[in-house]
Amino acid sequence: MFQIEGEPRQGFEWKDKYGNDIDIEDKVKKLGIRTPIEVRQFRYPETDEDFKTIFDREFSKHPELIDRNIFKAWHVKEIESKLKNYQGETPEETDPKLFEIIRKYLDYLKSNEDRIKQWNPLFYELHNYVSCMPETFGYVMENHRLPKGEEKIKWNTYKSDAMYFAVKFNFEVSVFDKCFIHKDGKQFKDNNKTQTTPKEPLPTIIERYL
Repeated sequence: MFQIEGEPRQGFEWKDKYGNDIDIEDKVKKLGIRTPIEVRQFRYPETDEDFKTIFDREFSKHPELIDRNIFKAWHVKEIESKLKNYQGETPEETDPKLFEIIRKYLDYLKSNEDRIKQWNPLFYELHNYVSCMPETFGYVMENHRLPKGEEKIKWNTYKSDAMYFAVKFNFEVSVFDKCFIHKDGKQFKDNNKTQTTPKEPLPTIIERYL
């Protein structure tokens, strides 16, 4: 569970002339065709992006779940239980590296949740502008992408308002369009930008959170 795929290494496989595997003795005698292949390698996670890969992989194992937050709450308890059990093992059974990885992964799950919640005040001030769950909004603002399985956030006022918002929070238009959709169901494009400042209260709301 706590390993991710790393850079493959160069390896070889032996086949006979028909493409079938050959036995060890024939390999020793080199009675076959030696073909270079890439051998998959796995490593322990090191960065937040690595931990996100693990979380996304674990979430994908539960196709019956569509709410990432419900899964995360359960997953945190699962990891806490693993950590508690691991701490209960005798010293000779303990792998310090794995113990540290589990602890860091748990910290990642909790800290990421805290960062997402920090966007809640902005979300509630934008109640006339966007339609979605606060967790979805926070995830998009923090990660500039939608949570897996979530629908795009609906923008309820002018597209120029949305573009003003996107620029202020450093969204590329193409990225913003993958996360937000206008109430008319159409895409956001570069030509939706204008030089005119939106009507209040949007500019004031945004300035409070920059």
